[in-house]
Amino acid sequence: MDRRSFLIVEDEGLIALHTQQILENMGQHVLGIALSGEEALEMAGTTVPDVIVMDIILDGQISGIDAAEELQHTHGTPFIFLSGNLDQNHMERIEKLKHFGFISKPADMGALELAIRLSVKKTIKK
Repeated sequence: MDRRSFLIVEDEGLIALHTQQILENMGQHVLGIALSGEEALEMAGTTVPDVIVMDIILDGQISGIDAAEELQHTHGTPFIFLSGNLDQNHMERIEKLKHFGFISKPADMGALELAIRLSVKKTIKK
């Protein structure tokens, strides 16, 4: 499998570390873990990831979807959304973004691995 760089944006520590472990076990590079939308914008502004694994509800003032909209507008970065919160408003906003899937929490690791494989296949190595 080709190697891509991922940013994990997740405010639940155990989920973030588990996601990192899955990515690294699949041979992918994790640039870091952002705990808030603000931190995601800062981290992705320094080193643009190939794909971002993004929670929707985060600590801080900027939601995961707000950060995703900004990052996609600025860098064109695609996402894998990982969240326990999906209402109609969230769904409509996510549909407008380039993404490789939405995985509900608690995460189905098979679904997450499939979304990662798809994202690696569909992104061009920078």
